[in-house]
Amino acid sequence: MTTVFPSEDCSNSNLITFEDVPTTDAIPNGYFDLIWNNAYIIDTTIYSQWSGSGFHTALTSGKIVAYNMNGDRMSISSRANSSNGVFTINSFVAAAAWNDNLYFTVIGQRLSTILYTKTIILQKTLSKLIVLNWTNIDQIIFYGSGRPPNGDVFNSREIFVIDNLCLR
Repeated sequence: MTTVFPSEDCSNSNLITFEDVPTTDAIPNGYFDLIWNNAYIIDTTIYSQWSGSGFHTALTSGKIVAYNMNGDRMSISSRANSSNGVFTINSFVAAAAWNDNLYFTVIGQRLSTILYTKTIILQKTLSKLIVLNWTNIDQIIFYGSGRPPNGDVFNSREIFVIDNLCLR
């Protein structure tokens, strides 16, 4: 079930909906002038059989969402020559892909020093608007951990799904 949130204020920012990613697999480096690591997209209309998963739950706009392949860490980094090498993450929508009670951690860094950390518990049937407003970072790291298995072994990885990423 898709949850619609009031629009987080992305004025003077970039609302990344992933609808215009120029591939159908890994998000390429240079997309929104950023470096993307283990960030993939999926067209939710192709996998309608996954309608009960977090891939559909996190979907907030369009039909494309981003996720972390195989449950590995995802990161987004600034390119050294862009915006003085730093950015702000305002918000995004997230859900666990397959399992409830996924501990989802977000880390904001500058020059490899941790400036911000937040852990949220995600569900697969209820998406969350995560508002951070973290400034002056050059990398953000996302990862899932500590989820109890609730079904298919293949789907028990620590995969999370995000949409409507608001960066500046």
